Amino acid sequence: MNIQSKILLPERLALPDLLRGFALLGILVVNLTFLAHGLDPVPASLEATPWDRLASWIVSFAFESKFYLLFSFLFGYGLSLQLARAEHQDTTLGPRYARRLLGLALFGVWHATCFFMGDILVSYALLGTVLWALRKRSVLSLVRFSLGMLVLAVLGRVVLAMLLSNATGTLLSSVPSTEPGYRGTFTDAIQQRLKDLIVFYVFTPLFNWPSALGLFALGLAAGKEQLLEKTERLKRLLRCTLPLLLLLGIGGNALYASRPEHFASLVLEALAAPALSALYLLGVLVLRHRLAWLAPAGQMSLTNYLGQAMIASFVFCGWGLGQFGLWGASQLLLFAPLLWGAQLLLSKLWLQRFRQGPDEWLLRCLTYARWEPLRKER
Repeated sequence: MNIQSKILLPERLALPDLLRGFALLGILVVNLTFLAHGLDPVPASLEATPWDRLASWIVSFAFESKFYLLFSFLFGYGLSLQLARAEHQDTTLGPRYARRLLGLALFGVWHATCFFMGDILVSYALLGTVLWALRKRSVLSLVRFSLGMLVLAVLGRVVLAMLLSNATGTLLSSVPSTEPGYRGTFTDAIQQRLKDLIVFYVFTPLFNWPSALGLFALGLAAGKEQLLEKTERLKRLLRCTLPLLLLLGIGGNALYASRPEHFASLVLEALAAPALSALYLLGVLVLRHRLAWLAPAGQMSLTNYLGQAMIASFVFCGWGLGQFGLWGASQLLLFAPLLWGAQLLLSKLWLQRFRQGPDEWLLRCLTYARWEPLRKER
């Protein structure tokens, strides 16, 4: 019997949902800057107060690049559970997994076009095909692959730093202001977003893809070892590396937040971001019995992720409340937990009547190629 068939098959693990519910806040904090300002630099008038400068530092230190890594880890872990269930049920996972990736891509294209050019779902769908090719690798091989992706992430930041050093260079300086598009109609915003996607996908493969794919592989390896079920073992592993995680996670991110334009800071952040993500994982592990209230939002993470962009687009775009370009970092940092808190409450209320979030339900129907029940039986 191989390792996959030894995995316990609970209906749904609680810890991944806690992590997703927690990570939704971090994703929102980072995305709000782009939703509120597009690719435009934040106006100097909105960075003038000490509160705004402090908020910008906090976002760079504690949030940027940390939380999509947690989702990436959970994506890989999720594949290990799907493989185990398919083997347990003696079914073939391949076609179902392919339909799931197609569903993520469709959601991502809709999301990126209509609401947020910084969508991650299309990237996950593309990288998920690579992860499928790795599914039969051993735990040690997956860990080595993950470390290789970490090296590639560092090299990607070197290239990115070189591009940005020309900044005042070529690419960024030639991008016209996005404000007229986002202050216009819904159609104007879509047209602007399509232009922004061209710039976004110049940087995303360098900045996000190697790190995300590395965490995909690490999550798959962790799933083969059942580390989110055997939490004491995972805590021991993280605590063994705690001095290094603290040095990189705290020191490296402090340097990045203080000097984000510096070449060394940007490159170091490729190592500092996953280190702080690991510290967040350890914190949730230690406090998980007190964090049960995060699970409903995490169980509906796709719906909540897409909902964040829909609500924020309404707040900031011209077809909604027209607040684009008007909010500073401190206002955005205060708005994020309010919106996240509302999602926590609404998720709990929704799941009292329904099995899944609406977008999770649609994705499941596409994945299984059949209509699935949504309302709970009474």
